[in-house]
Amino acid sequence: MKRNRVTGQEYYVRPEKIKRAKEQKKRLQKSNEERKIFLKDCTVEELELDIEKSKRHFASYKQEKLDEYQQGVREKTKQLAIIHSLDVEISALQGKLGQVRAQSQRAQANQNLVGRFMGFVSDEMKALYNQELELSRIIEIKSQERKSIRFNEPIDMTQVISENESKEINMLQRLLEQKLKSREKEQRQSNELAKLKAVAASAIGKTREHAITVRDQVVKSESCPYCGISLEGVLSHLEHIYPVSKGGHSTINNMVHVCSKCNIKKRDLTLNQFIDLYSLDRVVILERLRVQGKDY
Repeated sequence: MKRNRVTGQEYYVRPEKIKRAKEQKKRLQKSNEERKIFLKDCTVEELELDIEKSKRHFASYKQEKLDEYQQGVREKTKQLAIIHSLDVEISALQGKLGQVRAQSQRAQANQNLVGRFMGFVSDEMKALYNQELELSRIIEIKSQERKSIRFNEPIDMTQVISENESKEINMLQRLLEQKLKSREKEQRQSNELAKLKAVAASAIGKTREHAITVRDQVVKSESCPYCGISLEGVLSHLEHIYPVSKGGHSTINNMVHVCSKCNIKKRDLTLNQFIDLYSLDRVVILERLRVQGKDY
């Protein structure tokens, strides 16, 4: 018998189950070490996927343990019903045994003195004695059968699993926040460095030459942020949102892929001048640029 550390209940554990538990513990320790390494080196995207995977794992594990608990309850109910049936049967047999013994005592009292002195035993006495032996034997068999019935007390582990899930998910969320802050910091530093390079290029009159070095880093969207026309399969122009002629820099945040018509129309106009001149939808354009992470 072992005692559950959570509920304090005692339960029976088979030796082979103990062996499997030890092997599982070793595998878990190895898995934990590998997981620590993964969490340390993983990217934000990998961590977000891991959080979703952990949620699905806990949901599946919780359902599995709930099914085991419900199966245990059904098994316990079944075994208790068998025990009750045996108790009723044993009680009836003991009552019948008591009656046989009472009959045997009356028959012995009725036997005449000569018969008792000579050791004579009547047929009735023999029958009662044999019946008493048979009932005692059956009662012993039933009692042994009752003692042999064992079952583990079902334990509902869903609450414990929910608590572990909460701890695990909260830990992963905190780690995700740290990685996001770290990535944002690195992005700010990268943007500041790019801006410094752009300012330096502007200072020596090489802003457009510097644009060539960063154009491959500017992600091309599916449509023109100004007019909304699709850019798939067509030659797009890399345009400075704030014009170079007015002091704009060749940074990723100030450069965007647009269609050739919009690039020609905008020329050296600022974004506000361009929108006002051609009566464009300011809210839609600003939202498209915001989604791409552009400055305007």
